[in-house]
Amino acid sequence: FADGDAFHAAISAQLQAEYAAQGDEFMRDAWRVIAEGFWEGGASWNWDQIIAARIAHASPSAVSVFEETWEYGGGAHGNADIRGRNFVLERGAAKEFGLDDLFDPSRDPEATLSKICIRELRTQGASSIVDGSVKELSKPEMSAFTFNASGLSICFAPYAVGAYAEGTFHVFIPWSEVRPLLRRDGPARLIPGALEDSPTAGEALGDRKLPR
Repeated sequence: FADGDAFHAAISAQLQAEYAAQGDEFMRDAWRVIAEGFWEGGASWNWDQIIAARIAHASPSAVSVFEETWEYGGGAHGNADIRGRNFVLERGAAKEFGLDDLFDPSRDPEATLSKICIRELRTQGASSIVDGSVKELSKPEMSAFTFNASGLSICFAPYAVGAYAEGTFHVFIPWSEVRPLLRRDGPARLIPGALEDSPTAGEALGDRKLPR
């Protein structure tokens, strides 16, 4: 983020530090395997890692980032891992949250989200859904998500609901379809558009002082 907002700057600093540490760990592992290969008299191969982060939503109160890590360390193809990194400005600090924070557990959100995702993934042609090998989805399988003012996007990495060649699937769910399941005292209250009375992007939200 380059807009000078302190909330956004705090998220940038956190993600930058995490990506630098992740890259360092990958390089250590790669050099170790390469060295072992040479010591054993064999050949080695290219090791690659790409970390991509795309902003799904950014407002003064809430930020959502789609994060994708692709690695190749040998074999037929590389592997992809995806995450949704979601933050709200809570008590003057950037607080990361997940589905458990967003939805009211007493309303059984897992069952509703699974039903919606299965329906949409079948429409998109996800082979593991179409052939019936996956009939429902657990909370961990739906944990990668992003949001914007219109709704929620649940993301599925290659192999999760189909063959590797089918790539990543995204299921968009309008806020209107899941609004009754949202915790009104949770992060949804700080996401513009999630609740009828959630703040607009331009509203001040209390103490915005962030830790240095």
